[in-house]
Amino acid sequence: MSAIIQASPLEKLSQEPLPTGDSCVLVIFEASGDLTKRKLIPGLYNISCEGCMNPEFEVLGIARTPMSSEEFRKKTGEAAAKSKDTRDYSESGWTGFETRLHYMEGDINNPNFYPQLRNPGVDLVPEIAGDPDPIVTFRSVQQLRKPSRR
Repeated sequence: MSAIIQASPLEKLSQEPLPTGDSCVLVIFEASGDLTKRKLIPGLYNISCEGCMNPEFEVLGIARTPMSSEEFRKKTGEAAAKSKDTRDYSESGWTGFETRLHYMEGDINNPNFYPQLRNPGVDLVPEIAGDPDPIVTFRSVQQLRKPSRR
């Protein structure tokens, strides 16, 4: 004898939509490194696929390694496809996400590099690229790298 049990929910659970972040440019220093490929890009890709990323959210990778934005996208895309931290990787998902990725060659230890961030030479969302506030943040990071005078 076998029994068939059918479960029906008493009420349908509804989940509120996930929040979407603000528009901004996320700057990744030393972006050609292993941490970016293994952890940061897969995590950002996941956030994008969940629908939590503002349409005007951009990523600017900065490192001393010479490469174009296209090369940066290719390298990080290959790494994201292989990463165990990337959830449900798909070519179509990556194609939608990779347009947010940009790369700029630069040495963060060179004080003359920071003014170049006002015009990074890559296509960022215009309202974001012209905003002076991120430059203040970059200068603050630079100041943190200087030894203290105690």
